[in-house]
Order: sequence, then structure tokens, then C-alpha cells
Amino acid sequence: TRSSESMPWVNGLVPQDGVQARDVSAIVDIHSHILPGLDDGPEDFEVSLEMLRMARQANTTDIVATPHASPSYRYDPELISDLIGKLK
Repeated sequence: TRSSESMPWVNGLVPQDGVQARDVSAIVDIHSHILPGLDDGPEDFEVSLEMLRMARQANTTDIVATPHASPSYRYDPELISDLIGKLK
């Protein structure tokens, strides 16, 4: 299992050195590369699940999956829907 230090896509979920953590009751992550194998996010489901665990521990209540859609990263709505279903 990777640490948050090796997962730069865990945006703001883990306080960095010199940054004081805020006491929040809920966080909504509106830009997340949480889906495995689509872009520069996690390579597999294990890492996606670990990211979800970390988000839960940081009081994240909702995550919006925002995979890249470009000539480099093909946008496949059916695949994205399938991956979201598997992660739920």
C-alpha cells in the first residue's frame, strides 16, 4: 500500500508539512482522478480503494470522478460508469 506522499492525486486530504489541519465536518472533492487505469490516477482498484479509505478518514463525504478526456486519454462513458459502479 502506498502512502499519501507517493500519491500526489490525493489533493488536500492529508495535511502537508507546515500546514495545519482544519477541523471540518465534511469535505466534497470535486476534482478527483479516483478511477483506476484511465489516466494519471491510480493504476488499479487496490490503490483506488486505499484513496477512498484515506478520503473517508479525512471526512470526505462525496467524490466527483473527473477522468481526463483528451486525445491522450479516450473518454468512454460506459467504462467510466462501470468503474464507478465497481468502486461503490
